Amino acid sequence: MARSSPSRFKEGLRWIRPVLTSRQFWLGLAGLGVGFVFFLLLMNYALMPLWTRHDAVVAVPEVRQLPASEAEAVIERAGLRAERQAQPFNPNLPPDIVVDQTPLPNASVKPGRRIYYYVNESPKEMVTVPSVVTLSEGVARSEITEAGLLVGQVQTDTVRTPYEGTVTRQTPPAGSAVPVGSQVTLWLSPGLGRREVRVPDVTGLPPDQARDVIRQTGLWVDSPNARADTVRWQEPRAGMPLREGSEVRIHTTEPPEGWNRAPTPPREPEAEEPTPDEEPIPEPEAETDAPAPPPAPEPDDEGSGDTEEDDGSERGDG
Repeated sequence: MARSSPSRFKEGLRWIRPVLTSRQFWLGLAGLGVGFVFFLLLMNYALMPLWTRHDAVVAVPEVRQLPASEAEAVIERAGLRAERQAQPFNPNLPPDIVVDQTPLPNASVKPGRRIYYYVNESPKEMVTVPSVVTLSEGVARSEITEAGLLVGQVQTDTVRTPYEGTVTRQTPPAGSAVPVGSQVTLWLSPGLGRREVRVPDVTGLPPDQARDVIRQTGLWVDSPNARADTVRWQEPRAGMPLREGSEVRIHTTEPPEGWNRAPTPPREPEAEEPTPDEEPIPEPEAETDAPAPPPAPEPDDEGSGDTEEDDGSERGDG
């Protein structure tokens, strides 16, 4: 016959009562509690600081405007973890550079913290920037558009050329590889100036240096075919007066026959002097409206008075 529930409870109390009343049990339980508290203190003040390094901080390095590969290396050298994030392509910024980061530079973080850097992802298709210097604005716009690029800002330059509205500079420079849809900034010439300048002597200089000297003088030079080591001759010659913005051509080939480096100064006009054989022609006297004086009376003949007296006497006598 099965035991009843009250009898089972009483039998269980018979085994538990000695345990609960045992001193060793309570001492052991107290020891376990003290040990657990000690373990928590050890973890909190010894093991956890070693593992999490609460006192150690790292300053986040600046990686914006850096190439993506270089930014990742900088972050890892600082003891942090780098994670790249793609950013939609912005044609106004260089491709494959970091445009933003989280956390920001100089923020204090724990070693091993993850740093997110956002890269301006470049499109797959790249194009070459055409050369539009010396072209008119309309032709330059057409060349840029046909290359798959956009015309950005158009500004008036301080550099003068013989023709107003021609392109004097461009950014990016010709020959650069840029993503499709990038913008090209243009500078336009204001035309010829009014002041007169002298052509400098640039023979013997490298072409790039010669161009700088000529443009600093206020004149214009292009001469794209001058690519050798030094300028051999130029036209016009050095010393010639030109209007500001006039073109000077430089050549790295052999000069033509009869060419020399001596400047040709302008000829001063000579004053005309009369020859010694010629006498100056006197100027005519000025005419006046005053009447001419009357002619002086002529003197009478000798004895005329006596004749009159004789005639009178004779008439009286008759």
